[in-house]
Amino acid sequence: MECDGDMLLFQWGVFDWRQGSSFEYDITRQCIFSEPRENKKDFWEEDVIWQLSLTLSYSVVNALQMLSPGDRWCDRPSTLDDFVVFIEECEATQLLEGKRAESARLEFGPV
Repeated sequence: MECDGDMLLFQWGVFDWRQGSSFEYDITRQCIFSEPRENKKDFWEEDVIWQLSLTLSYSVVNALQMLSPGDRWCDRPSTLDDFVVFIEECEATQLLEGKRAESARLEFGPV
């Protein structure tokens, strides 16, 4: 954790992944692990990044289209309370409150 090995990312915005535009509201946990190297003096070969992401997708309405995309990282436990307040007060959160997502995607794997 001290070396940004376990972080949270909150991100939002209108995206088009070649399936039509949608507004995405996402929270991701990113963990970085060192991959061991066999039979080498330098035991650690490289970092491996894994992510667990929950992405909610919404139809693009005017209010969401006008909202600038953005993100915020939480890189240490001591800033978690501020991170949660940021998410709660974020304009994207306010605009989506009470709205049902068209789809939800949960993904886990290496980056």
